[in-house]
Amino acid sequence: MKLNDIYVQSGNLAFKLALSVFSFLAYVIAFKMTSHLPDSFKYAGWIYLIFLPAGTKLICIMLFGIWGTLGDAVALYWMATEFLPNKTPLLWMIYSVTSSLATFFAIQFAMKAFSINSSLSNLQFWQLPFLSLIGSGIHGFITILVMVKINLLNSADYWSSSFAIITGDFVGIFLALVIFSVLSKGVLRYCDIRY
Repeated sequence: MKLNDIYVQSGNLAFKLALSVFSFLAYVIAFKMTSHLPDSFKYAGWIYLIFLPAGTKLICIMLFGIWGTLGDAVALYWMATEFLPNKTPLLWMIYSVTSSLATFFAIQFAMKAFSINSSLSNLQFWQLPFLSLIGSGIHGFITILVMVKINLLNSADYWSSSFAIITGDFVGIFLALVIFSVLSKGVLRYCDIRY
């Protein structure tokens, strides 16, 4: 299946839900992998300095749009029950929706700014650090601001927490984008050779 086929089949609700399920699973798996990193990679209880789920989130949102965002939001809600256990379901929902939509809008902005089409066929390697920076920057500042506003974080920690989450997201996004870029180029090259 070519990346363009995703958009050809996007009228099928079952296919859209499958994209959301894939996004959900990718986020959960990346989160579980990240949670096994040594404590030296943690800034604070739930803020990692290498956060792989940020990369899977960005890739799924780039590829699947709002359906990737939906899968990510559900996964993030589920994970929030683990890393924010003493909070209410409403706070988990606010956090997960804010985080997912911040990334969605950051990606929409970045893809327009770099004229990257929805099939990602014109994505170039030099754009990866900029996509990572834009995605992690917008997500970090907005998510931490919302967390301060709903009293999940102290306002005195806004800047340090924002920069910590931006650092973790940047590294996680960049690692995931490099791996995705290398793998997708290899898969596309293999398909060109075979077919």
